[in-house]
Amino acid sequence: MRPLRVGTTASFSFGPFVSTAGAAVTDLTLNASNIFISKNGATLVKLNSTGVALVHDKDGYYDLNLDVTDLNTLGPGLVEAKNATALHVWEPIIVMTIPAYKFLYGATGASHVDQVFEDLSSLLNQTSALIQDSTLIKVSLSSILGETTILIADTSALKVDSTAIKGMLTSISSRVEELQADTTVIKVSLSSILSETTILIADTSALKVDSTAIKTALTDLAADTTAMGVLLSSILSETTIIIADTSALKLDSTAIKSVLTSLSSRIQELQADTTSLKVSMSSALNQSSALIDDSTVIKAQLTSISTGVTRILEDTTILKTDSTLMKVSLSSLLNQTSALIDDSTLIKVSLSSLLGESTNIIGAISSIPSTVLGVINSQVIDSTITRLESERIILSGMAGETLGAGTSEIEFHAAGTSAPGVARITADLSTLGERTGIVLDGAAT
Repeated sequence: MRPLRVGTTASFSFGPFVSTAGAAVTDLTLNASNIFISKNGATLVKLNSTGVALVHDKDGYYDLNLDVTDLNTLGPGLVEAKNATALHVWEPIIVMTIPAYKFLYGATGASHVDQVFEDLSSLLNQTSALIQDSTLIKVSLSSILGETTILIADTSALKVDSTAIKGMLTSISSRVEELQADTTVIKVSLSSILSETTILIADTSALKVDSTAIKTALTDLAADTTAMGVLLSSILSETTIIIADTSALKLDSTAIKSVLTSLSSRIQELQADTTSLKVSMSSALNQSSALIDDSTVIKAQLTSISTGVTRILEDTTILKTDSTLMKVSLSSLLNQTSALIDDSTLIKVSLSSLLGESTNIIGAISSIPSTVLGVINSQVIDSTITRLESERIILSGMAGETLGAGTSEIEFHAAGTSAPGVARITADLSTLGERTGIVLDGAAT
């Protein structure tokens, strides 16, 4: 059976034309008027190009030309010629699509089947490499997820450290409140001194009598001042501990250190003022006897004491303000840490989603080879015969066992099976060995 391309022209040697004695006939007058064609099993009709004589080639073969009209129908066909001086000549043909023709025979007549399978093998190798790359991506994402988990753990530890600092600042606030209470006691004591001084100015005699009580009050005031100094030293120690703990904080604590340094400076100034107050109090005790004779000196000393107390109250107010600012700064730090934890959670969710997408991609890639092979095998190349069915039919004709050779019907069975089996090709044979009434079966067994 001669394969031809649909919708094209074709030229080939047609014959041989022989006499009844078997001799080649080389001088026939042949043209389209006495040459017929059957298209896809239809009735024989004359060729389209009538009046063009065929030229003899050799040994009874003549050059036959078919045009696009002759080859406009897909399927099996037959070209037949008859002449009074020669026996009938016919040749089976099959008109197929151009892609099917190229697939089987190529531009130069060579089969492209091997090339298709080589391309498919290359595609499978590329798919395998893509699957390996996807596996590497999955491993990298797992590593990123592990790093994110460590970051979340570090953030949790940082949150615990921030809580400890907040507790220390609360302790400082309590110490400041105690200092304010001690300052109030000092203020009350000074008010008592002022009252006593007024009494001394009004009545010097009474001042002499009450001088012992004033000395006692001043002594108590000095003792309270000493206690306040001890308390301030304790506050300074707490502040030092806070600074040491703050250095362990993983985030930048420059702002907190600055506030604590300012707080330490304020406390040192307060200590200096307290020392000055103690000196003034000592001087007041030494001069208490002179107050009896000189009330003006007592008044001046009391004015100095009042000024020192006022400064203590101002410094205490500043200290309280600095503590408030420090609390605000730490509150902002806690908010930022909380936001970092939220961001870490979002990163973890995004990575989890990305891992899910990677799994879907790997699944889709894994199904590519079977999908591609299915598309190739199901391609119709001739009438309703698919590529896979045609390969089974061709293989049976080349390597399958036969049944009925030498009879009027021959069968070509599926390759790899013993006759009788699945008959891929069934054909009627004439006495000259020509095949007609061909039945094809390319179905899977």
